Amino acid sequence: MPITTNDDDEEGWLSVLLALRLRQIEAKYSGLKELAQVIGLSRGTLYQLRTGKGNPTIVTVERIARQLNMSVWDLLGRSSDEDQVRDDLNKNGLSYDDISQHIEATKAARKSFLHLYGDNSKTPGKSPKPPVEAKPGPSSKPRAPKKR
Repeated sequence: MPITTNDDDEEGWLSVLLALRLRQIEAKYSGLKELAQVIGLSRGTLYQLRTGKGNPTIVTVERIARQLNMSVWDLLGRSSDEDQVRDDLNKNGLSYDDISQHIEATKAARKSFLHLYGDNSKTPGKSPKPPVEAKPGPSSKPRAPKKR
């Protein structure tokens, strides 16, 4: 069976590969519940992924790998050997060093953003709401003298 997809495919090869790897990893834990807790996903979401029915984002795949203390390459069953990764990237005209520098610059920018705006600002690029100035209430208005 070729590892390609077309418009008729319900499942792509990447979701099948991730599902198989998650099943292998799950075998090292007491079950789906424990693995879900380690990864930080709901059992339902993890079940969908391990059966190949889910549609994870790249961010989710990175998060799963990070929570399992492995690289995305290892999670997907590829070599995480730096030289091998460099060779694979070079074959496609990409630079390992450029990608590494971009990642480090992004981390530094995120850290700077959090330093300026605090940890409760989750979305870089969106400014926190400015503090609302108190409007004078009815008690602060001068009262007109009553007519007799």
